[in-house]
Amino acid sequence: MILRKDKRWEFIIKIMISVMLIVYLIHRYGINRSIFNNSTDKYWIFSSIAISAILIQFFAAIRWYIFLKGLNIRISLKKIIEINYKSIFLGSFLPSTDGFAFIRAYYAEQSSSMDSGKASGSVLMEKLTGFFITLVTAFIANIFVLTHTFRKALFIIIPLFLIVLASIIVLLVMYRSIKINKVTLFIQNIGRSIKELFKKKVFFKATPLVLFVQFLSYCCIIFLFRAFQVNLPFIIHLSVIPLIYITGLIPLSISGLGIRESAFVFFYGFWVKEASTLISISLLSFIILTIIPAFIGGMIMLSQLIIKYINRVQT
Repeated sequence: MILRKDKRWEFIIKIMISVMLIVYLIHRYGINRSIFNNSTDKYWIFSSIAISAILIQFFAAIRWYIFLKGLNIRISLKKIIEINYKSIFLGSFLPSTDGFAFIRAYYAEQSSSMDSGKASGSVLMEKLTGFFITLVTAFIANIFVLTHTFRKALFIIIPLFLIVLASIIVLLVMYRSIKINKVTLFIQNIGRSIKELFKKKVFFKATPLVLFVQFLSYCCIIFLFRAFQVNLPFIIHLSVIPLIYITGLIPLSISGLGIRESAFVFFYGFWVKEASTLISISLLSFIILTIIPAFIGGMIMLSQLIIKYINRVQT
């Protein structure tokens, strides 16, 4: 993939931002290495983290399969898992923590024989559903959080994001264009896909699975807190993690690196005073939930390239 000169500079700048943020945070707060010295229960904690990480990828594929099936797009579960891993690998080089969604949309379009934009609509609807449920659960959880300053911040931030989400859905569904070209037709097909998914009530069918995948990702982070012997009520994690997720979407650094760690320090800082522990947890969660799946995706892509090369040589 060759980047244009302006995009190349943008990519370099974002890498520099990521590196500077990480170096600054580590220099100022340090890294907590006590995870390697904790009691014997660390083995079952690490096992729980590994199992949760594996299940996340499997059930995330089933979640997307439900949205694709709602649009009559036939892609096998095995192919979906492969697309997810490859997308995480390529998406790890993009800005924000959710850049891989664009790669997934691209692969979905390539794997589907439907009209351009329809498969992308399944990805967008899946992301919007997850985002909406995350914000709603965080808003409800926030009612039970006792820190007044934190509660006041959430009561302002979350409704604003819910309004933005609703506006995006309405604009896409109602979108009309006098001049029809590839771009406008693509947007219209996304809007039709979302409308069709709402009509078939796929949103409600997928909700339990969306909640379960979110629960597994929360468990990974909670188990990491336990590994560092930091025990916080689940309700606090339910309030904080969505805000970290939202902050990580800011496209200023590669894969949200540095921004996510800053968000961990800021939001969890209301309860955890050791910033070094929070930075360590953030980096480890990034390794478990992004770097390892990205490595698997990279190996899949490499093996496919090798097989393609061998076949070309043989012919």
